[in-house]
Amino acid sequence: GDFAGFVGLLYQLFSTQADTRIWSALPKHFEVGRWHHKPGETVTLNWAGERREILMPEERFVLIWVRQPTVTAQSMVEVIPLGTAK
Repeated sequence: GDFAGFVGLLYQLFSTQADTRIWSALPKHFEVGRWHHKPGETVTLNWAGERREILMPEERFVLIWVRQPTVTAQSMVEVIPLGTAK
């Protein structure tokens, strides 16, 4: 009855919190760059004292994704081909 509805309302008010996980998962910094590359060419990336050489694949469009979850973590670099080969 009314009492059960009131108890349910109280439970809902005190147990509901804003879901902020999505905002904390977003990157704090990101950069976008564009350049023309040749198949088999090596591209050198430099950031935050790190240097990586990446062998470019045959595909015309490529996404290079660099992730560093924390300041002390080692960066992870992933080359993702987008589309077909040249």
